[in-house]
Amino acid sequence: MSLLLLGERAQSGMWDWLNHPAVAALQAVGIVGIAGYAAYQVALALRPATSKAVTNVDDLAQNFEEMQLEGDISDEELRTIRAVLGKTPTRRLRDES
Repeated sequence: MSLLLLGERAQSGMWDWLNHPAVAALQAVGIVGIAGYAAYQVALALRPATSKAVTNVDDLAQNFEEMQLEGDISDEELRTIRAVLGKTPTRRLRDES
């Protein structure tokens, strides 16, 4: 009987340790970390790869002209954009964000 009681006490001690608030906090942090990592991976998979795209200055100018025709930007804004793009060398630009 005494060995059985010692075994029950050992198991009881283990469960007490697992039910300790610090262990529960570590489990919660682990779960939040795993959920955050999973969300990060999903965001990477769903995010368009525009940051890696190479953009030509002429394409940018054409896109802004279309925006002006649709009324999204004014004539003055288009002139300002053209002036800035005109100062840009004709090499291909990379989005640095």
